[in-house]
Amino acid sequence: MIKKNITNAAIFLLCSAFCFNPAWSSTVTDTFIGSVLDSKLPTVLHEELGRKWQYGTYDLTILKRGAPQINSGSVSLNGRLPVKVKLRGKIQQDLALVKVELNCQSEFDTTGSILLTPQTTADGYVASVDLEFPIPDALLNCEGVQLNIAQELRKIVQKEKPKVERDLEKDINQFLRELGV
Repeated sequence: MIKKNITNAAIFLLCSAFCFNPAWSSTVTDTFIGSVLDSKLPTVLHEELGRKWQYGTYDLTILKRGAPQINSGSVSLNGRLPVKVKLRGKIQQDLALVKVELNCQSEFDTTGSILLTPQTTADGYVASVDLEFPIPDALLNCEGVQLNIAQELRKIVQKEKPKVERDLEKDINQFLRELGV
């Protein structure tokens, strides 16, 4: 679901760049694009259940927590979106030779960004995508036991980022070919 929502938003950003010519972009254009994206993006951007990691399994929900901000320049578009990340799950801990299952949860706010850079080729336009999803210090609260999960979450983002960027580039570039751009 997140791939579809991000892809649709990225395609809209890229098409807006061609419609409004980024060399002539203005604050009004950026505000307009941001308003349209805000009305089209759902509150729940991504939801995933039963994802495995070193602590056990967790459910992940990423929620839109504010309006997107768009900044366009002569060579690229940058979109930023404030989000709330919620993790819930169970972990198994060994405490004094006894295996204990604990209910856990974590919430934190961050701002994800996407940089779209269209480039002219002999065949038309091709877009490159660069995503950023910073992970702040985050603790997993497991019935009073606090685990620092920021490093583990950063590893997951680093591992997933290249695939998500490739998929977005593929979808956007396919869309550009279909438009004949």
